[in-house]
Amino acid sequence: MNNQFIATEKANILIVDDTLENLRLLSNMLTQEGYKVRGVPKGQKAIATAQLAPPDLILLDIMMPEMDGYEVCQQLKAGEKTRDIPVIFLSALNDTLDKIQAFAVGGVDYITKPFHVEEVLARVESQLRLRSLQKQLLQQNTILQKEIRERQVLEKRLRDSEAEMRGFFEAMSDIVLFINGEDNSLKIAPTNPDRFYPPDTDILGQTIELFSGEKADIFNDKVKQALEIQQPINFEYSLELENRQIWFIASIAPTSENTVVWVARDISDRYLAEAAQKRRAIIDNLLLNISRAFLDQDIDTAIDFTLSKIGEYTGSDRSYIIRFYDQQKYLTMTHEWCAKTAEPQIELLQEIPVETFPWMYAQLLSGKTVIISDVDNLPAEAVAEKTALTRLSTRSLINIPLLHRNQLVGCIGLVTVHAAKQWNPEEINLLKLVGEIVAIGLARNDAEIDRQQAAQAAVAASKAKSEFLANMSHELRTPLTAILGLSEVLREETFGPLTAKQHQKLATIEQSGQHLLELINDVLDLSKIEAGKMELQLAPTDISGLCNASLAFVRQQAHQKRIQLSCQVPPRLGKIEIDERRMRQVLINLLSNSVKFTPEGGEVWIEIQADREREIVQFSVVDNGIGIAPQDINKLFRPFVQLDGAFNRRYAGTGLGLALVRQVVELHGGSVSLESELGKGSRFTASVPWRQKSEAIAHPESCISYPHCLHLNQVLIVEDSAPAAEQVAHYLLELGVKNYTIHSLGTGTTQAALQLNPDVIILDLQLPDRSGWDVLAQLRSEQRTQHIPILIVSVADKPARTEDLGVCEYLVKPFSRHQFQLALRKLIALGDATDNPKSASEKTPLILLAEDSETTIYTIVEYLEVKGYRMATALNGIQAVQMTKQLKPDLVLMDIQMPEMDGLEATRQIRADGEIAATPIIALTSLALPGDREKCLEAGANEYITKPVSLKKLTEAIAQFLLGS
Repeated sequence: MNNQFIATEKANILIVDDTLENLRLLSNMLTQEGYKVRGVPKGQKAIATAQLAPPDLILLDIMMPEMDGYEVCQQLKAGEKTRDIPVIFLSALNDTLDKIQAFAVGGVDYITKPFHVEEVLARVESQLRLRSLQKQLLQQNTILQKEIRERQVLEKRLRDSEAEMRGFFEAMSDIVLFINGEDNSLKIAPTNPDRFYPPDTDILGQTIELFSGEKADIFNDKVKQALEIQQPINFEYSLELENRQIWFIASIAPTSENTVVWVARDISDRYLAEAAQKRRAIIDNLLLNISRAFLDQDIDTAIDFTLSKIGEYTGSDRSYIIRFYDQQKYLTMTHEWCAKTAEPQIELLQEIPVETFPWMYAQLLSGKTVIISDVDNLPAEAVAEKTALTRLSTRSLINIPLLHRNQLVGCIGLVTVHAAKQWNPEEINLLKLVGEIVAIGLARNDAEIDRQQAAQAAVAASKAKSEFLANMSHELRTPLTAILGLSEVLREETFGPLTAKQHQKLATIEQSGQHLLELINDVLDLSKIEAGKMELQLAPTDISGLCNASLAFVRQQAHQKRIQLSCQVPPRLGKIEIDERRMRQVLINLLSNSVKFTPEGGEVWIEIQADREREIVQFSVVDNGIGIAPQDINKLFRPFVQLDGAFNRRYAGTGLGLALVRQVVELHGGSVSLESELGKGSRFTASVPWRQKSEAIAHPESCISYPHCLHLNQVLIVEDSAPAAEQVAHYLLELGVKNYTIHSLGTGTTQAALQLNPDVIILDLQLPDRSGWDVLAQLRSEQRTQHIPILIVSVADKPARTEDLGVCEYLVKPFSRHQFQLALRKLIALGDATDNPKSASEKTPLILLAEDSETTIYTIVEYLEVKGYRMATALNGIQAVQMTKQLKPDLVLMDIQMPEMDGLEATRQIRADGEIAATPIIALTSLALPGDREKCLEAGANEYITKPVSLKKLTEAIAQFLLGS
């Protein structure tokens, strides 16, 4: 019975696999070979089965539910009964790291699915043979000791039958020697004599030195020791036989006082297997550490670590990385490791033409490994390499190509310089695996460098864009301030009356300036949104007021084309939380487009739909204009794109409006849709989330959100429209005015005024029973009511005759909350000044203008002085701070971009001075980029107005601050 049969005849094998088909296949296959097979589908059950009845070998699948094969193996190796059972992993995973992990947790072998029957049987038999050998080795001592004891008893009888015994020993595969302990000579010729010496050699009487002179002393000591203690001694040793190293395990046992029997068994196969397993574990650990280095370290540190480890492991004198550059025209050694006995060569191999190594480069380019055991034996076509390598003191070399996406990017190599080296398969495979790791690391590093360069380029481009927009904003807004300001001053006839033709020319100037300003604002707004720096100012907003204010903006344009405007808002919609300014911008853009593309005599209207279930509010702008072709709809919302983009296009515009519409609506968390039919009209719908805060409507009388409440005892509202009267009443309540009376007819207005004695009268001109002008004239003719300030509201534009009707202000419907507040405050201020003109004269506000542009100074100073303000000017920030301390003005208009000291720093210094820290400051700037407003307010400005400045709006802002204070 041979060893293989003994090892496998009755072996118990446990198969662990969650796939029943695999269990069945493996069980049948192994059962047919005579193995006793048990199969379990789960890891936990496998552990329990193995502990209850330990098998001789376990076939273990990796990918299993509940507990994978790695964990099962770890628990088996932790158990006392199961730790020595060999485990062969079965898996479809073929990655190197998976195999590394399998051997790391204690596996002895790794079979990749799909497997071949012959491979599985061969590996199972190999592992069982190794396990059998291990068991036999453990048992051999017992067997040998038993045999020795028996031989001691039978020594005399055995001596008489020496010839018979010799024949028996010669039939054994083990080596048996009988040695005389007195002189260490051989008493009986050993078994298998041809393993030790030539045939026909007389060895009887020869000493142990005959077999191994080098280890004779060790052998003699072992024999002496066994005789002294009269106990067997076991040890392992190796001999160089037949030009190879043979390993033995020996047992030396005394057979008498002076004789020992030496029994040795060849364990080279087991020893080589164990050595190979140790080397494999070392390599696996080396690859694992290299992989971790590329994950945890920078690329240079990881490569230096890798080169040192593979150089030391293979006993090379130098290891290196070479990269190819400039479309693979040049090679450069980027990294190098050298043993202490080798000189660095990295400086010599920089930007070397690839033609220096033509044969080697061709090999690498084709993906082949270059293996040179001895430079002297290079082929004839490698004459250039032989010359270059000899000059570099290279004796042997191996180069592995580094490939990324099948493109050659470099190579990794090993070199010896002192002696030729035969590169073995293990070293070649190791270098190939390391090369794959290095190639991935280099590719990832190159990608990261490209990403960083792209990011830097993007930052530079963004910075250049911001600088361009800032310069454009400043350069365009500064002259527009003078253009629009002076046109506004002239149109108001501040310096004298104008002819109709002059009014027409000024209107053209102002319209052109406003058109350019809108273009600048559109570009800056779009840039702000794209940069992610536009923040919405959400607040409860009255939808009806928002729609009417938006319609008012396009009313003149629609009137010129005889286009009817209307609005459909559901009743009792209440307020929703949106950014009123931005949504007004959305509606105005949509309305402007509809009016622009609707023929004369058409219709444009706003339609509001509230969907409480979906919690959205839809703002639709509908027209019966020219419509849009289906193929053009997707182009509409792109910046700077117009459907009619030719130089001779019929319709004007920048192509930014709808892009802004989409961006603003999406900032609200909504969406924009379009329904259109060519020749019949379009419906643009902006859907936004319905945010409705209860606190915005639960306490309408609260004025917490409005810092400057008005102290009015009574207000008379003369208005026949209930919704309009409710809107005015709501605005009054927000200003803290709780006492108001609504009068719906013109008749009886004077009597009501006499009875109530109101502080203010709000008068609608279109009353059902009589003209509002008549009511106004009657109020002014009555001595007891002629002093009462009157706020006129009407859908008609403001006529000139209101100037002759006492203290009045005029608002065109629809008006916003802000417009109503400003008009009412201005009306009250005018009333106070009229009641006490001397006091008003003494308290004429002083305004300090800090500005370095002479044109802007001239425009603003002339206008504000006509409006009754005293003016002082500073040409830079230093003067602004000094003059604020000296003059203590009522308000400062602060330009931001000034020489010597900018407006931001001047504002900070004013705020830091206790005497003048409370002075109101309005920042004036041509900058309108994301963050500019925040910078001004953080510096201490109370308000921020961009150039070109509307003088009317500037005056209103000044009045608001001065009246509020």
